[in-house]
Amino acid sequence: MVGALPVIRRPAAARGAALGLVLAQAGGVFLPTLAHAPAPRSLFSVAVYGSQVAYSADVDQFNTRWWSGGQQLTDYTNQMKMLRSGYHFLPSFNTGYTMRRQGYTVVPPTTDRAADPHSAIDVACELNLENMRRDASIVHAVVGDGGYYDVGNEVDDFYSDDVKPDVFVGQFDAWLGAIRGVDGRAKIVAPSIDSWSSSSNRTANPWGTAGEWFKSFVMAYKRRHEGRKPPIDVLSMHLYNFDYHTAVQSVEVADRYLSEVQKFRSAADALGYRGVPIWITELGFRYRPDEAALTPEERGQMTRVLAQLAQHAAALRLQRMFYFTGGAAGARQSLMPLYDPNARSDPKGKMPLTDAGRVLRAVAGRRGVSARK
Repeated sequence: MVGALPVIRRPAAARGAALGLVLAQAGGVFLPTLAHAPAPRSLFSVAVYGSQVAYSADVDQFNTRWWSGGQQLTDYTNQMKMLRSGYHFLPSFNTGYTMRRQGYTVVPPTTDRAADPHSAIDVACELNLENMRRDASIVHAVVGDGGYYDVGNEVDDFYSDDVKPDVFVGQFDAWLGAIRGVDGRAKIVAPSIDSWSSSSNRTANPWGTAGEWFKSFVMAYKRRHEGRKPPIDVLSMHLYNFDYHTAVQSVEVADRYLSEVQKFRSAADALGYRGVPIWITELGFRYRPDEAALTPEERGQMTRVLAQLAQHAAALRLQRMFYFTGGAAGARQSLMPLYDPNARSDPKGKMPLTDAGRVLRAVAGRRGVSARK
């Protein structure tokens, strides 16, 4: 993710009856009220970063038993208790430029792009397989046999892993070997790309759109593996309303979340992944920096977009969506947090929700709830 940027605003359109939404007027503003079947449990989950920690009561508020937040647990003792009681953690493993910075290559972690703009990004280099096997073993001890492992984070994007598709083939194979070396039943969630159409801006995404990147990766993998496609158990993408074409936050982009998933589904099916589920491993809404409150228009858009995704999830094999919440740091980047950014995590209690948290709770809950509440 990038820093705070200017926002494009437009009034929320009064549409949605066809999406299973009922429009209610409040103070001259039309807000959608949920009128759909309850979302399946754990369809909406939580990606927790920053100083806050996800505990059972915190994730329970969104009708889920899943959370993510990096490669390892934030609070080992209390979160292991959660895992033993039926909750699930999705660990993530970086590749490309980020993998270099984390010490998984022979290129020193302190080597920046200016000093070495290529190794592990668009030119393959020797990988630190010992470190990779060590970390895979540590994570396996947490998630257990048959766990899920997210490999590659925004691999197409200059602001994140930023790795050429055919170079990623070698990194993917290395992580796959390390992970399945400790768990032959491990399930691979990979590779996490930006939204399908992001972006033709070659500075932000030097390999083309995320969709172009993904297709190139599949083709490169098949060339090096006798025509076999990458062994992926779950397809992964991110959804943020940041428009890479104009370099601003855009409410229009949020209205295209559903179509981005539909494009991914269609292309993945054509590439041989029909029936393979899609997970949105990061989902968020960027509106205004340092402002956790939502305007009526923003609240309405969030409700409408989240309800759309939930209503089309079964048809798209959209199995899980992790809402990104980054506490105070995320709020400074204009990412609407789920929990009060100033609240402290407590394994014996639950953090209070923001406006965005209440919207997600309403859509993810077991019964329809007005977005105004």
